Amino acid sequence: MVLALIIMIAGIGAGVLLRYYGKGKACRSKEVILLFTVCLLLFIMGIRVASDPLITGNLFKIGGVAVVIFICVALGTLLAARLGSRWIDKDLPK
Repeated sequence: MVLALIIMIAGIGAGVLLRYYGKGKACRSKEVILLFTVCLLLFIMGIRVASDPLITGNLFKIGGVAVVIFICVALGTLLAARLGSRWIDKDLPK
């Protein structure tokens, strides 16, 4: 977990440096650095989770709960988007 925090702090530092010293000419490199940092962070976190025997031992139980949570979040998001679009369409001038 400490390694993940160090990588996140390094990414923030790199972003600050690119913002002050890049001045718009390094826009593409910012995207590449961000993509690389996120992929590295996910890879490290995946290794940490997979190496924990408590998580891997209860994977099916945890996975079932995760699927239910995912479905509820997805349906809630769709409902909120639907209601939000009706609310926005109602306020637009015709």
